[in-house]
Amino acid sequence: MKKVIVLYLFLILSSCSKDDNEPNKSGNNPFIGTWISEEVVGQKYTLQFKSDLTFYYSAGSQKGTYTVNGNTALLDLNTGYKTPATLIDATHLNMIGLWTKQ
Repeated sequence: MKKVIVLYLFLILSSCSKDDNEPNKSGNNPFIGTWISEEVVGQKYTLQFKSDLTFYYSAGSQKGTYTVNGNTALLDLNTGYKTPATLIDATHLNMIGLWTKQ
């Protein structure tokens, strides 16, 4: 009986994550990859999300950081304002317009 209790406790403790409410650090991150915007004034822009939670934005060749919480990422270009980007599905992103994953 003692072995069963120890095994039961081990299974419970090993299945718990450190913090389920903590933003995604990179595992299972659906944002990783290159996204292309709809045409804006005759030009398309790209966002390239990396697994180290940095991103590159083609407008002005800017680099920033981002956090992920579920299907929303907050993009920070160190301007004092964080821009939300929300996944519509696996290949479409809404961020001040529609973006498509390449």
